[in-house]
Amino acid sequence: MSIKSFKKNFFSRKKISFIIRNLLLIFFAGLTIATLIDVLFSIWHSSKVATQAKKEQNHVLLQSQVNNTSQKQTVPYIFEEKIGHGFELKVHQADLALLQTINELTKYGIRLEHENIVTRYFYGTPFQFQTITVHLSVTYSSFFKKLQKNLKSLVANSRLIINTHNRWLIVIDGQTTHLLIIKPTTLLNSTNSTDTANLISTNATNATNNTVKTTPATTPKKGYLAIIIDDMGESLLFARHLAQLNFPVTFSVLPYSTRTRRVCDLAQNYQIELMLHLPMEPDGYPERANPGPGALFVHMNPARLKTIFLQDLQQVPGAVGINNHMGSRFTRNKKSMALIFNEIKKRGLFFVDSLTTPGSVGKILARQNNVPYLQRQIFLDNIQDEKAILFQLQKAESIALKKGMAIAIGHPYRQTLKALQDWQKIRNKSIQVVQVRRLLKIKNSKF
Repeated sequence: MSIKSFKKNFFSRKKISFIIRNLLLIFFAGLTIATLIDVLFSIWHSSKVATQAKKEQNHVLLQSQVNNTSQKQTVPYIFEEKIGHGFELKVHQADLALLQTINELTKYGIRLEHENIVTRYFYGTPFQFQTITVHLSVTYSSFFKKLQKNLKSLVANSRLIINTHNRWLIVIDGQTTHLLIIKPTTLLNSTNSTDTANLISTNATNATNNTVKTTPATTPKKGYLAIIIDDMGESLLFARHLAQLNFPVTFSVLPYSTRTRRVCDLAQNYQIELMLHLPMEPDGYPERANPGPGALFVHMNPARLKTIFLQDLQQVPGAVGINNHMGSRFTRNKKSMALIFNEIKKRGLFFVDSLTTPGSVGKILARQNNVPYLQRQIFLDNIQDEKAILFQLQKAESIALKKGMAIAIGHPYRQTLKALQDWQKIRNKSIQVVQVRRLLKIKNSKF
């Protein structure tokens, strides 16, 4: 072999060796990267599974603790989901500003009369637009200034606008929430202008101290109203006071409160309608709201949901219906709600939607599954003030008169009890307070 041929073969083999070595390096580098990606994916997947399992384990542990110590539990899980936070709460605060204004002028016997209540929406948030007649017995300017001051104090970004001389608007965040129709009563003879004249109510002598006079809209129709008290099960004394009212109330009892069974026994002794106040997952759990023991969560599998539901139901013997405790997230989940509605239907129960979210699928599923269903119209005590609660009761009366029926939901607050005790003396006799089952019969009879 010549030297030239040898050199050519040598360099050819060297070139092939170089190519093979580079290919091997690329192959092993690719294999290393693929292995690393697989490891990272496995870690991510394991973390996700572990998080899911931890949620389930924590719930099972909590459920186990409750089952073992349900009669010894000392810390009640009555943490209310913030219903009406944001815009709806501002509307309630405007109601309170109106009531505070009347209270400050109580000696003049100013009266309120609800003419109409309509559900409207502000960027997806439902609120009740109210048309209210104000039977005014003071000067327009005095009432306007006091109401304007109280609105500014209680409601952020609110305005009081005079649309016409006797039609005023309360506007919150640019949205009109109240129409006030001003009707003056007796006008004293005076050389001054109307705005500065002294207006005296013909019935001012009938005004009682610190009492806001409210008169529901006059109508020949009759209305039916059901009042549900949620979160029952902690205070037996509160339950006894409710049982002594001269109208029926429905107890909605949490499954694992300290006195759940005793409250259920008392209700049955007084023939009070019982419901299971079924804990459901809220938005922002657990940072913003905790539904407590026996809660249903959207991550649970069907078997687990069914088991917990049945365990909750066993805790409230005699329950004839269900309503949700919290549940702003759960009641939007069609799959989870469908499973619960199937169990409700099997047992001949009804469902009252507390409407903790406007996105609830309860109404659609109830129609599809033929489940007896009603919705809450009024929360009585978002603002825990006796006069505000009486005002909410008046709203409930007005809705019942207009639509034929209404459901109001309250909670075991002392202000709520006091307001109900006062309301039983002054309530509109055209309104018949009934159990929820009676409302369902009335609803069905219309179709």
